[in-house]
Amino acid sequence: MSRRIWAVTAALLMLLCCATSYAQSDADASTVRKAEELWSAGSQAYSAGQFLVAAEAFDKSYALFPHSSTLFSSAQAHKQQYFVDQDASHLRKAVGNYRAYLEQVDKGKRRGDAVAALSELAPYFDRLTQAEGQAEQVKKSTRVLVTAKIAGAGISVDGEPLERSPVVRTVTPGKHRVVVRAPGYFDDEREVLAVQGELVVVDVTLRGKPARLQVEGDSGLDVSIDGRVVASLPLDEAIELPAGDHVVAFTRRGHEGIERRVRLDHGSTAAMDVTVPMTTQRTVSYVGFSLALAGAVATGVLSAVAVSKQGEAEDVLDQLEQNNTMNLDAVSQYEELVADRDRFVEFATVTGAVTGGVVLSSLGLFLFDNPGVMHADTGDFGGQPRDSSEQPGEEPGRFDDRTSVSRTLKPDFWLAPTSFGGGLSGRF
Repeated sequence: MSRRIWAVTAALLMLLCCATSYAQSDADASTVRKAEELWSAGSQAYSAGQFLVAAEAFDKSYALFPHSSTLFSSAQAHKQQYFVDQDASHLRKAVGNYRAYLEQVDKGKRRGDAVAALSELAPYFDRLTQAEGQAEQVKKSTRVLVTAKIAGAGISVDGEPLERSPVVRTVTPGKHRVVVRAPGYFDDEREVLAVQGELVVVDVTLRGKPARLQVEGDSGLDVSIDGRVVASLPLDEAIELPAGDHVVAFTRRGHEGIERRVRLDHGSTAAMDVTVPMTTQRTVSYVGFSLALAGAVATGVLSAVAVSKQGEAEDVLDQLEQNNTMNLDAVSQYEELVADRDRFVEFATVTGAVTGGVVLSSLGLFLFDNPGVMHADTGDFGGQPRDSSEQPGEEPGRFDDRTSVSRTLKPDFWLAPTSFGGGLSGRF
């Protein structure tokens, strides 16, 4: 019994260790992400000349995830802030971080810059140490730092006018309203909780609005975007697409396919007006059907004449049988009528055969007329912006340099003094 209890206890301890390890892994990943967010915010603040905010962000990042590059960045920010406000605490921090960086990094990287910075700060640091207790560390204020990675993003804190990112504000502890806006993106509005004596960093990622493509053209055209058929003309409304580069193809049986490239920005609307030409194969098939119709009419007329001659010959033969006499003129007339009938039957047969061949050829041309995308070296995009405030950037329209394999047929006819004929050749 005691062995069973020890086994159960051991199993529970193993499960507890696994759960603790899993929770620790999640916590470590969250800590690294927070450190990266603080470092990114500090970099933006440093580039904008907000050295005090940058130094605090770098220090927080280093506290969460110590790294030599963060230590050097913190030293740089404190150094620049010291030259701005002559606060001795920043001088101490800069010198301490430079020295710590040199201890951590044996060679290369930014050691030369760190040594040069220490040499530059040495006179100031010596005077500071000689006047012990000269400066006290300034009590930290409550601040909010809001950043956005979208170019041209505007940030408002508590209803103030929009300002370019990054924006830092000294605020009272508690909740504050932050709004971030950028053209082509959905607005981001949120509440931020400011903590007494702390710098609260808010890094906002805006969600882009979809682009819209309005297409007009011949009815029945299939519209393919990035290799997928999405609609057929006419369209009831514009097609929504993610921002970026797209390949738009227009195809229709019996017509040349056209392919265009377009670049759309977030929230932009562009228009295309497309007309595709009919293929030569489809035109030839229509001409063939017209000729076949004419041939059918001619075959009918010739057949009718042959039937008429047959009737006349039968009438003459009936008269000869009724008279029961051999009338040479009547016999000659009968023979002429039979010969005429045979000629018209032959003409009708030939005309009908040719007509049938033309019908089959034209039908083949019609059914197998499925061309690929037309290629051209250059072309005009033709897209017109719907709104001047939402103009997409586009590349000059150009057709793809690849033509897809298609089913095509080509008629071949021949005529000789003693024969005629025709045929079809094609690719499937």
